[in-house]
Amino acid sequence: MKKVLLLFLFMFFLVGCDSTNQADTKTDIQTQENENPTVEAKKGTLENPYTVAEALNIIGTKTEFSTEKIYVEGIVTGKPYFNTKYNSYSVYIADSASGKTVQVYSATLDSSLGSAKPEAGDRIVAGGYYTYYAKNSQPELGGSAAVEYPVIYKIIKGVDSSSSEFETYEDDGRATESVMLEFTEANKEAYATVEENSWFWRKDNFVFENSAGEDRIKEVVNYLPYRFYVQSIIYCSVKKGTIKYLEFTTDSHYGFGGDEQITNGKIEVVSNTLTRVYAKKGYNKIRIRNQNDIKNKKQIRVISIKVVYYV
Repeated sequence: MKKVLLLFLFMFFLVGCDSTNQADTKTDIQTQENENPTVEAKKGTLENPYTVAEALNIIGTKTEFSTEKIYVEGIVTGKPYFNTKYNSYSVYIADSASGKTVQVYSATLDSSLGSAKPEAGDRIVAGGYYTYYAKNSQPELGGSAAVEYPVIYKIIKGVDSSSSEFETYEDDGRATESVMLEFTEANKEAYATVEENSWFWRKDNFVFENSAGEDRIKEVVNYLPYRFYVQSIIYCSVKKGTIKYLEFTTDSHYGFGGDEQITNGKIEVVSNTLTRVYAKKGYNKIRIRNQNDIKNKKQIRVISIKVVYYV
């Protein structure tokens, strides 16, 4: 009986020691986990990209290319431009439909994307070297002969459902501001400049650019009212805020036809002297191409542009 009792006490001692060891081991593991929490990837990397707002703070107005590459995530705010020569895409991205933008200029697609292509409303992650392109007052990821062009690494399809909604002429209750750009000789010296093959008019918050090309730039500069020739392109943008609509006053014999190609906007020909172009909601830039080639009407003569925008 004494031997049985001693055997029982010995087994109880072993079980107790094992339980204590297990508890000590568990405590040690928990201590190690607390001392070594999961480390989040460094900000501005492919795994943890900057938001557009964060990228804008970093880019600032530095006109030299950065020496380090950053990665930025944002929503594509307009129809991407595809360059067939370089097989690249140029897109504007923002944190929301009404947010400020970073341009991803002439970016190639990472091979992991397969057949996916960026479209308005998609969320993308792009990486590249950054600069502030002073000519267009636009922060961008870009490239040059000496700097590697950006790459789009991720495309999440269709996250922004507002990309097909247009502004209207009616008041929607939001405060707006406006600026009038009149194409007169008096304003020409004050507001107009020629840079390479583009003609720029800048007034307050508004930038108007005609990319006429070398063969037409002299004609564009020398004749007023402003002559919007067939197959040329104009860009209208606000440096701060987003466009509600543009209101064009034109010569009665040289007005809009209604079949002009509009990117990020919708055209309404009100009369032979008045045309409005409504922006897609949240966009700060509208591109218009004059594709009208009717006999004796190879130009649109613009007297003034009124720009109504949200700040």
